[in-house]
Amino acid sequence: MHIAIVKPDYGITGGFELVLGHVEAALHKAGHTVERISVDISQMETDRNAFGVYIPYWVYKQSFEYFRYAGFMHAFEQIDVSRFDAVIPTQPPSFAVKHPRKLALFYHHQRIFYDLSSVYVESGLGDPETHQLARYLVHKIDQPRLEGVAGFLTPSDTVRSRLAGYNRITDNVYPFLAGPGFDAATVASATQLTSSDPTQRGHVLHVGRQEFTKRHELLVHAMQYLPDVTCRMIGDGSRLPWAQYLDAAFKNGELDPDRVGPYDLWLNPGIGLPPLPPHIPNRADPPKDSNVVFHYRVSDTDLKRWYNDALCVVSPSYEEDYGLTAIEAMAYGKPVITCLDSGGLAETVQHEVNGLIVEPTGQAIADAIDRLRTDPDMCAELARNARLRAAEYTWERAEQQLRCALDAVLSL
Repeated sequence: MHIAIVKPDYGITGGFELVLGHVEAALHKAGHTVERISVDISQMETDRNAFGVYIPYWVYKQSFEYFRYAGFMHAFEQIDVSRFDAVIPTQPPSFAVKHPRKLALFYHHQRIFYDLSSVYVESGLGDPETHQLARYLVHKIDQPRLEGVAGFLTPSDTVRSRLAGYNRITDNVYPFLAGPGFDAATVASATQLTSSDPTQRGHVLHVGRQEFTKRHELLVHAMQYLPDVTCRMIGDGSRLPWAQYLDAAFKNGELDPDRVGPYDLWLNPGIGLPPLPPHIPNRADPPKDSNVVFHYRVSDTDLKRWYNDALCVVSPSYEEDYGLTAIEAMAYGKPVITCLDSGGLAETVQHEVNGLIVEPTGQAIADAIDRLRTDPDMCAELARNARLRAAEYTWERAEQQLRCALDAVLSL
């Protein structure tokens, strides 16, 4: 069969892109020919054209997320995929591509118009009235196009519930539980990288892009209560400067850990840093003795070593689609700390079995880290169970789920 994978090009490589690489390889292994088709997001922002209508800049900027999305949708609808036997749309709105046999690799809607709509407005990222109208319009244009999808591969109950709740779609929705982005040999080789310096072991680890709703800011807050524990934060992103500011502000006394809440930490635009009072040192110079270390992008060797030497991995994301970060951490035998409202992450992590699920606050995360640090027997038990949990998430199973769903769509 000749299959197209259709995808928006955001110019970044994250966990989803790694999953997509495995999907493409699995299709090739099954004897299919595969072609990727993408639409460049930068072109949408340059053209400012949606459904044949040019959007003046002064209008576009009032709800650029909506107009960009509408432009994306129009671009996907214009792609001729009639020569393919089946099409696999990926991120929204690639499902708008026109074909009778579409199997969507559906991890999420355009989230700021769905499950993140309220926190998007609450954080000050959008005008409430404008965003409410944009949300209504997105739902209206999405619905018939989602109903035209023959099948959905979904990573979690969280995502399946969203499809059912927002779109009343419950039929032809299949599980797709991706494995980690590395194999068992990679994990085994990490044991050879253990640091001989005990001060380089036992740290708290966070891995992932620093973006809105990833809530890495909660971990920065938590570490203020654990001054003798090192936290390594690995990953770049648009909110990295904000996280660095928060850590410096806590360290230099600008912020009091006991007097901050979500609006101070993550429920905000994360930009426009406030001016410093005269008595506060220059925040451009990060505290040299901070226990929060930002590593940006790192080599595979360093990442493996830091996974191997970590006490635990903290993933406090808000309403995450899938628990891939947790699965990768568990493959290294690391307990995972996540939050009650972390969506797919909280499905993967089992409280006090292979990790800890806590309230979404810095204090609760700090208390969880301290439990693991001061109770080595419990930590070891959670680590053993974490490896067992990770072993359930194999690419062999994911490939079988992909084949079954694709066969169902091709039979239509």
